[in-house]
Amino acid sequence: MRHCWRTGWTAPGEALRILVNEASKIERAHFLNAQPHERSSGRTDYANGFKPKTVMTRVGELTFDVCKSDSNHDPVQGFS
Repeated sequence: MRHCWRTGWTAPGEALRILVNEASKIERAHFLNAQPHERSSGRTDYANGFKPKTVMTRVGELTFDVCKSDSNHDPVQGFS
């Protein structure tokens, strides 16, 4: 508990940020029908980097790395 007071409760926010970023990558791979750097005849689109998206959460303001694709599909549609 003392550690949380010293760090300012940043650990839950960092854990949430990492979880959402990884979930975004998994959803992008599912949407593209291919893993990163994988050549596949079933690929439906191409990855196009990341864009920052800042959201106010219960643990404070967090900035996520939202995956982009060429068709502008937003994997994290629930956040606005």
